Amino acid sequence: MDLWIRNLAVTVNNRDLAIIIWFTVFILWMLSMKQLRKALLDAVKAFFNIKIIVPFGLMLLYVAFSTQVLSTLGLWDQTQYKTTLFWTITSAVVMFFNFSNVTGEKNFFKNIACDNFKVAVLIDFLINLYVFNIFVELLIVPCVTFLSCLLVMAQSDQKYKPAEKFINIVLTLFGFSLLGYAGYSLVNDFSNAANLQTIKNFTVPMALSLILLPFIYIISVIALYEEIFVQLGFKIQDTGLRKYVKRQLIIKFNFRLYALKEWAKQLPFPHIQSKQDILESIKIKA
Repeated sequence: MDLWIRNLAVTVNNRDLAIIIWFTVFILWMLSMKQLRKALLDAVKAFFNIKIIVPFGLMLLYVAFSTQVLSTLGLWDQTQYKTTLFWTITSAVVMFFNFSNVTGEKNFFKNIACDNFKVAVLIDFLINLYVFNIFVELLIVPCVTFLSCLLVMAQSDQKYKPAEKFINIVLTLFGFSLLGYAGYSLVNDFSNAANLQTIKNFTVPMALSLILLPFIYIISVIALYEEIFVQLGFKIQDTGLRKYVKRQLIIKFNFRLYALKEWAKQLPFPHIQSKQDILESIKIKA
């Protein structure tokens, strides 16, 4: 544990410190406000619901196992603790809580895989490779966060379209400024940047995201079947017929979640009276 903490501390840069400081300030501010404190506590309680905390815990174990696999392949070592931690609390958590999108998007996994190889990933990596001193970062982090929040609000209504364009321009100029600084620093420090450690820092998050996809898919499979089976309990009263439906769904649709969701969405349950009706409905969608 001491080694883990030391390795993590060594790899934390000024931008990481700025984010940690402002996040701490934000949490303390929320705790100081009675209504916000209650909302925060309610969110924490909801998170510890067994249907969330168990699969989330399994995901963390899966991530730990993934790092061991990457370590065996020579792509991960103890210097990757920070990279892994930040990837977990950002990308992994987002993927976990967006698992329902697996059934809503036909090419969800293809899109996720492609996102890991976009030019934007390289740009983001370069921007974070070189950071400013802590005082500048303490100014940058809240400004970018504030502008990003304003952009989300502006995108929510057409009447804020001019504001959205202006904020996009400001963020774009700011992004190019950071990229320019990173590029300048890279040119002047290329010998130190072009090393195995830098390559690992770049490839580990992509590798972890790709490795996590099967786990997210399995969680999506379990969640969708559970949701549909609960619906069947209300819409098909015959216990024998209901069990038959469940078996046929697993046999016919198995892991094809998009098709399964379409079947559940369009199926006229009141007209399902026999096994033949079930087979016909599945045949149409399968």
